[in-house]
Amino acid sequence: MKNIDIIYIVTDNIMIIWSIMKRKQYDFRRELTQSFKIKDINTFVANLRNKLKNPIFQASLLFSRAKFRRTPFGGDDSILPESTAEHTLSIILIKLLKEKQLLNRFCILKEMYEIQVLKGEYTKAIETVEDVKRISGLSCWYIESKFALLAKTENYSEFERFYNELVGNTKSDIEKRDIDLIFDRTSPKSIAERVIFSLDSLKEGLIQEDAIDAHVVDFLHRFNAAKKYDSTKILSYFWQSNIIDIYNILCRLIFSGSIDNSIIDLFDNQLIELAKSVNSYKLKNYFKVHFHNEINKELEQKFVEICDAYISGNYKYCISLCEELLEDKPNISSIYEFYCNSLLNEGWIPSLKGDGILKELIVNHVEYNSNNDNSSKKLFLSFNNLDSIQFISLRNEKKIISFSESNVKAIENVYSFFECTVTPNNPFNIKIFIDGSLSSGITHGVYQDSHEGIIPDYRIRKRLADKLFHEKKFDEAINTYIDIENYPIHMKSEISNKIILSYFSNQQIDQACRYICKLFFKDELNIDRLDCKQILDILEECEPVDIPIVEIPIGLYLLTDKKESHTIALYLDDYLDYLGVFKPSEINIDDDKHKFMLHKVCNLDVLESLHIIRKLYPSSNDRMLDRTLILSKLKTELLYKTEEISNELDFLQHQFSRNLCITDAGPGKININSEMIAEIFKTEKSQIINSLEQAYNLENKTFVFEMEAMSSQVNNKLFTSGYEFFMALRDIYTLDPKYGLDYQLNTNIRHNGIVPALRSIFEIEGLICNHENGVYKDNVKFESISKSILIGNKYEELQEEIKNFSKRIDTRINKLKSVYMHVATNDKDDKDKLFKVTIDEADIYKLLVYLDSGNSVESCITYCLGVLNNKSEESLKVGRALINGEKNGLYTVFEKELHTLALSLKGHHCTKYLDAISITKNELKSRLDSISDWLNFAEYSAENFLIEAALYEAKSFVDTIFCTAKVDLIINNSFNKKLDGQYLMSFINIFILVFENACKRRKFDDIIEIIVTTSLVGNYLNVEISNLSKSIDKEIIKRINSDINDVKNLHNANKENNSGIYKVKKSLELDMRTENEIKVDYSGDEFIFNVKMNMLGIIGE
Repeated sequence: MKNIDIIYIVTDNIMIIWSIMKRKQYDFRRELTQSFKIKDINTFVANLRNKLKNPIFQASLLFSRAKFRRTPFGGDDSILPESTAEHTLSIILIKLLKEKQLLNRFCILKEMYEIQVLKGEYTKAIETVEDVKRISGLSCWYIESKFALLAKTENYSEFERFYNELVGNTKSDIEKRDIDLIFDRTSPKSIAERVIFSLDSLKEGLIQEDAIDAHVVDFLHRFNAAKKYDSTKILSYFWQSNIIDIYNILCRLIFSGSIDNSIIDLFDNQLIELAKSVNSYKLKNYFKVHFHNEINKELEQKFVEICDAYISGNYKYCISLCEELLEDKPNISSIYEFYCNSLLNEGWIPSLKGDGILKELIVNHVEYNSNNDNSSKKLFLSFNNLDSIQFISLRNEKKIISFSESNVKAIENVYSFFECTVTPNNPFNIKIFIDGSLSSGITHGVYQDSHEGIIPDYRIRKRLADKLFHEKKFDEAINTYIDIENYPIHMKSEISNKIILSYFSNQQIDQACRYICKLFFKDELNIDRLDCKQILDILEECEPVDIPIVEIPIGLYLLTDKKESHTIALYLDDYLDYLGVFKPSEINIDDDKHKFMLHKVCNLDVLESLHIIRKLYPSSNDRMLDRTLILSKLKTELLYKTEEISNELDFLQHQFSRNLCITDAGPGKININSEMIAEIFKTEKSQIINSLEQAYNLENKTFVFEMEAMSSQVNNKLFTSGYEFFMALRDIYTLDPKYGLDYQLNTNIRHNGIVPALRSIFEIEGLICNHENGVYKDNVKFESISKSILIGNKYEELQEEIKNFSKRIDTRINKLKSVYMHVATNDKDDKDKLFKVTIDEADIYKLLVYLDSGNSVESCITYCLGVLNNKSEESLKVGRALINGEKNGLYTVFEKELHTLALSLKGHHCTKYLDAISITKNELKSRLDSISDWLNFAEYSAENFLIEAALYEAKSFVDTIFCTAKVDLIINNSFNKKLDGQYLMSFINIFILVFENACKRRKFDDIIEIIVTTSLVGNYLNVEISNLSKSIDKEIIKRINSDINDVKNLHNANKENNSGIYKVKKSLELDMRTENEIKVDYSGDEFIFNVKMNMLGIIGE
C-alpha cells in the first residue's frame, strides 16, 4: 500500500455537476458499494482512481464548501456502506489530500483560536472562527466553537438566534439531535450533570438499537483522549462531513491510538504526505521519526527543564518556568499537571494574565477534590474541541487511585495524546531516553553523578513503593509508603489512598478501615480519590475478620453510596453480634466513632438492609422508631448537630404518621414519596438551598418579579440560583435510584407486568405466537384447528401471517416499555420518552414570585414538588391515552391488527380461531382501560378511626423520642364518633407535636402525665391537653394567643424555636382545611393547650 499514489482531481463548478448528477439517474452509492467488493486495497484504489474521472462521482465524493453553506452536515447523513478499515481510510485520505491547502490554512487558524481562547481573547477568537467558516463553510467544529464563545461572552440573544438559524436548516432528525446536543453542552443555562445524563440516555438507547450512532455520541460530544474508539465506524459515519471535521476526527483517532498500528503502517506514506501538506506540527509529532529535524527543539528543551525542576522538588522554580512558557504558549497542556501540583505544594495562586480558559483549567484542578467538579465538567463539554481540554481527562483518570491495567492504560493514552499535540519527546516516557535529563534518568533508573543529592528521598521511595504497588506486593508497598517522610502536599492523598487500597487488596479489612477512620477523624481523608468499586469487588472475595471493630461499618459507609447499604449492613451485623446486642439503638455511645456510626451509618437504608439479615423490625414503623430512638440518644451528645437531628426527627414523625395511614385504595402504581425526596434534597443539596436564600436576600429589592421582565434577568444571580434549585430538585424527583419517578416506572411499570399484562390480552384466547431468541414458533391454537384441514402451502402461509401479526404486537408492546415509559429531562424535545419533566423560564418565574410572597426557601421545596407532580400527572395522562386512546393509542393499533388478521383468515376453515379474535376484540377496550389505570398516582387512605387511635400512636412515637422518661397518657373522652380515615395522619401529627412539646418542658425528668379531655359542642370538637411544666413563659403565651389564629402568621411554623403550636395550626389550616381556633393557657405550673375544630366533613360516614 505504501507504493499506492492516492489521486485527486481538481474540479471546477462542482455544484453545477452536483445539480446535473441529481437530474441524471447516476447512482453514486451503488458505484461506491461495487468498489467495496474489491478486497485488495491496491486494486480498490486503482478502481477509485478510474471512477474519479467521472465528474459526477467526483462531485459526490469530494468536499465542496457550497454543500456547507446552510448546514454543518452537508445535507448528507448517509453512512459509508459496509467496508473495511482499509477501504474507509483510503477514501478519507483521498478527500483530505484534495483539500491540503485549505487544511493548511485551517491548522493555522485552529492554533490561533486555541491560544486566543486559552488567553481569554474571546472577541479575537470569534473573528478567527468566522475566518474558518469563510474558507470551509459550516462545520461541527465551527458551530461548537461559536456556541461556546457566544456563551462565554454572554451574547445570549445571538446564541439563541444562531441556534434557531441552524435548526431551521436541518434536513433530518439526526442533524437536529446533534445540533441540540452541541447547543445543550455549550448553553450557559445547562447543568453538566444533566447534559451527561442526556448523552448517557441517548447512547443507551442507540446501543439497544445496535445503531452506529452509539459509537459516535461520545466521540463527537465528549471526546476523551483516555479512551479508544471504533475508528472504522466513526470515519464511516463522518465520511461526508465538512473536510475540517474529517481532518479533526482523523487526527483525534490517530492521537488517541484508536487506529491500529498495522493500519497506520499501511498508509504511512499518505499520512506523512498529509502531515507535510498541511504543515501540521501535531501530525509531525506523531510521525517524529520522519520529521525529527522539524521538531521544536526550543520547546522541547523548556519542557525538559520544567520536568527536571518539578522532579527535583524545586516547585517555585517550576512555577516560574511554567508561567513564563504559558504566557506565549498557553496550549502547552503537558505542563499543566506540573504547574497545578507545584502551586498546591507552595500554597500559591496562579499568576496568569487574563481570564481565559487556561486560568479556569488551572484554578479548577490545583487540587483533586469534588468542589469544582461541576464547573470542570461544564468546561470539558463546552470546549471539547480544544486539545488542551484533555488535561481534564488526565486529572479525572489520575484522580482515582487504582492498580487496574485499564486505568494505567488510560493515563498512558492521555500522555501519548499530549506527545502528539505538544511535544513528542517526553522525559517520563520509558521508550525515550533524553541524555542529561534528571526526569529521564529517574524514569530509566539511571542516576548520573551530577544528580547526587538533587533527587529528593521521598521521590526515590515513592517510585519504589509505586513499583511494588503495581506489582501487587502489597505488604512491602504498605511499609514503603508509610516510611516516606516530608513528601509534598500533592502526594498526600495519593500515598494514603494507595495504603488503603493495599490493605484491602491484602484482605486486611480491619487495618484498612482503621486507617480510613484515622484519616477521616483528622480531616485528612480524600475519599474522592479511592477506587470504591474496586474495593467493593475485593470485599466480595474477603473472609470475615476475626474480631469485628466499629471502624469497619464506618469505613465502608465512607466508601460507598446508599445503593451499597447491604454491604454496610453485613459488617454492621457482625459488629452487633460481637457486642452482643440485637438492635443498633442498644449500642452504648462511648466515643466519637460510635456517635458517628449511630448518627450517619445507622440510617434508614442501612437499617432496612440490616432487617433483611436479622429480621429486626416487624414493620417499617418499627424501623423508624428504632432510628428515632438512636437520634434521641444522640441529641444531647451531638449538640453541634442539633438542628440536623431535629430535622430528621421531624421527618421521621411525618413518615411514621403516613405509614399508619396508608392502605392501597386504587389501581395506580406510581407512588412518589415527596417527603423522602424533600429530605434527600435538603441533605444532599444544602449548598444549593443556601445559595437561593443568599441570592434572594441580596437581590430581592432590585429584581423585577414580573414575567415580562424575566427574559432580561436570566443571568442574574437570583434567577440562576432559582434555576439551579428547581433543576437539582427535579433531578432527584426524576432520577433518585430509590424514590425517583424513573425508579417507580422501572419497578412498577416497565419491570412489573406491563408487557405480560398487554400480551396476555392476546394469550388468553391463544391468538399470539410464542418466540425463542427472536424466532416465532407456529401458533398452537391455529395448528390444532387448521393443520389437518388446509391444503398445500396455505397452512404455512397463514401461520406466517399470524407470526407477523405476533411480531408487530410484540414490537408495539416492547416499545411502550423500552422507549415510552422513561423519563426525559433534557430541555430539548424528545419525541420518544413519554415523561417529559422539563423546567422552563415560566416555572422559574413562578417559583421566584412564590418565594417573594413571604414564603420560606424550605416551603419552596414543597411548592416545586407540587409543580413536578403536576407535570408528571400530565405525562401519566398522555400515557393512559397511549394505551387506551381511541385515536392514536394501542386500542386503535390492536383493533386494526385484529381486523386485518381476521380478514386474512376468513374462508379458510378456522372458525374457532376467528371466534377467539372476536372475543379478544370485544374485551380489548376494558382490558386496556384496566391496564392504563396503572398510570395513575397511587391513592392511599386509612379506615375510619376513633380519636384514641391517633392519641395512642402519637404516644408510641414520643415514648421512643423521650426514652428516659415514663410517659403516662390519661384520656377523658366523651367523643365516640369515628373520624374519616384520610385525616388519621393529620391527627397523629398534631398530637405528636403537642405531646413532644409537653415532654420537652416536663416538670420531672423521669415521668410526665399528659391529660387529654374531649367534648363535642354542636359541630365543634374541643380538645384540651394539659401537663405539668418546669417553666412557663407568660410573655410567650401572650404572644402566641395574640397571633396564632391569624393565617398570615403560618410562616412561624418554619422557625427553629417555639414553632410547635404554629405547626399544629398549619396542619389544621392546610392539611385538614377546617375552621379552627387555638388557645394556650396555664394554671400555676400546669400548661394547657386548647383547640376547637369544626368536624363537618371530618367525621366519617
